[in-house]
Amino acid sequence: MTQGVVNAQAVGLVFSGATLNGTSVTPSCRGAVGSSYGCTVSGGGNNAVVVANVGFGNSAGGAVSYSGATETLSWSATGKNTGSGTVTVAPNATASTGTVSATKNGVNAAAVTVRFTESGGATWTAVLTVS
Repeated sequence: MTQGVVNAQAVGLVFSGATLNGTSVTPSCRGAVGSSYGCTVSGGGNNAVVVANVGFGNSAGGAVSYSGATETLSWSATGKNTGSGTVTVAPNATASTGTVSATKNGVNAAAVTVRFTESGGATWTAVLTVS
């Protein structure tokens, strides 16, 4: 089994290309990338949908590649359309080829949580909430 060389600048997961009901938005993010990182998008009305790519980030929240191998990230969503699955990040890419999403249940907030277990065994988590 081969594994790509891991970029030491990658310390966690970050979101990119976010949209709210199809309109580009910039989430408000807080916490440390890799440990308590979370982003929120507000508004959109009832049953609003937030969609984003997810990838690897440095300590400042900037997108970086993780390795020269395809990496798989798992996700789970709450809200109107609960579910779970995976997205992949191509070798040397900074964002997933697919997207993750969360849909408000009426006026109630929803979130998608993305997880990745890095080569050293630590699990990185990032949460994107639509409220």
